[in-house]
Amino acid sequence: MTGPTRIDALVAEIGSTTTVVSAFCGVRGNDGGPRLLGQGTSLTTVQEGDVTLGVTAARRNLESHVGPLEPLTVLATSSAAGGLRMTVHGLTERMTARAAREAALGAGAVVIYQTAGRMRPHDVKRIVASQPDLILLAGGVEGGDVETVLFNAAQLAAASNWEGGRRPIVVYGGNSTARDEVMAVLTHAGFRTRVTSNVYPAVDRLDVIPARAAITTHSRSTSRTRRGWSRSVATGRPLADAGSGAHGCRSPGGHRGRSGGGGRWRSHHRRTLRHRRKPGGAGPGHRTSAAQPAHRGR
Repeated sequence: MTGPTRIDALVAEIGSTTTVVSAFCGVRGNDGGPRLLGQGTSLTTVQEGDVTLGVTAARRNLESHVGPLEPLTVLATSSAAGGLRMTVHGLTERMTARAAREAALGAGAVVIYQTAGRMRPHDVKRIVASQPDLILLAGGVEGGDVETVLFNAAQLAAASNWEGGRRPIVVYGGNSTARDEVMAVLTHAGFRTRVTSNVYPAVDRLDVIPARAAITTHSRSTSRTRRGWSRSVATGRPLADAGSGAHGCRSPGGHRGRSGGGGRWRSHHRRTLRHRRKPGGAGPGHRTSAAQPAHRGR
């Protein structure tokens, strides 16, 4: 009895509705260049709280047609988790609230609620009910108003009924004069906090790039963890790097593979395989029918 076919890479593309798993040979420069061996599909399982369920189903769909596979490397790209859910809060609608919103949207976040000025009780209730991943708190040009942002920090600190008792991260991008006091209030209340430059340091001057970078960093880590990225596709166990193994693709009748289906699970946003298409052959850009070997495509 032969073992699984050893391949260079298994690549999961996790979309908002459909998950596609593709098998590749020749990625490491052997066998004349990259070749798409086949693809499998499944519905994406965001609503189940774990996208790896859909990846596992797509892999089974693929292997039902091409046989068991043993990838040296497993890669994934996903848009399924959606943008980071954020609320943004500033001193005035025209100035700091707008600057905060620009920073959030520029980082690919979804702004689900926004306030300007002092938060009212119903604002706090809306923030808690929306369950944001992150709150961007701003307000006041450098050397200007500090009372509003201090008031808003106190309102957030007093809020309760966060889902699971877990408070979102607060990124502070307001008047640096109030920074230490705001951080002390929020940290004492149990919030995790990050500090960035004032998003509106002076009249008619925006400085959203540092805040945008902080939001992007948090977004990447969140999208990997909140939808099951930290678990193995095959077993659900914490991930471990693969041991050494044979490179390249072997035919099902060739060398016997290691048991357990090794390989590494790496989640890279928008990571793609660079390839060259062979004349008359199928490269990674060539779509075949779901779970069909590449030579059965167009």
